Amino acid sequence: MKDTEIDAVIADLQQVDRRAGWRRVLLIGEIIVRRVYGGDRDACRQPKRQAVSIRRIAQHPNCPFRKSRLTEAIGVYLLCQDMPRVRTCSHVGPSHVAAVLSLPPDRQASLLDRAEHDRWSVRRLREAVVELHRVAGERRGRPRRAPSDRGQQEVRTAIQALERAEAELSTAEPGASLLVRVRQALALLTGGELPAGTGAESRRPHSHHRALGSSRRVA
Repeated sequence: MKDTEIDAVIADLQQVDRRAGWRRVLLIGEIIVRRVYGGDRDACRQPKRQAVSIRRIAQHPNCPFRKSRLTEAIGVYLLCQDMPRVRTCSHVGPSHVAAVLSLPPDRQASLLDRAEHDRWSVRRLREAVVELHRVAGERRGRPRRAPSDRGQQEVRTAIQALERAEAELSTAEPGASLLVRVRQALALLTGGELPAGTGAESRRPHSHHRALGSSRRVA
């Protein structure tokens, strides 16, 4: 865009800044889509092209809106064109629509319908969006472990920590009562025999403890 064209866009945006609600957001989006991209919806959705154009406008000293607000307004404007019924909602507003812009169209529609029906706040809707992204991320990655699997992993981690503590204590304080308690905990977790107090069993050499530690496993 030429500097004169950007100046004209800024002048229009300054007029819009005096409005509020739906009208304000949709006018911002319409100005950008029509004046910057010539009404080309596909061009609006090209991240690189959009980033360059919006940045130039937002960096103008007289622009009343930040880059994030301009980008958001484009998304809200395009979504409302695809789903005109959103404008007829009594509860859902522009901020609700902005909250679902990162989701696929079918998810956007279902969540906005839910937000309207249950009168969700924008914050509640954002929480639902975050949860959907989390679930989608887990589906793309490895399957989520069952609670029993996670519990066994926690036990393995505890055993490893106790084995390290046992090795350190047996070197520094072979007869310490803490060492006995560590060995008792290990015996309970691994199904081994309880150590016999602070006697000869609790004074085994460090290397022997390491060997015992390495052989302990959770079934």
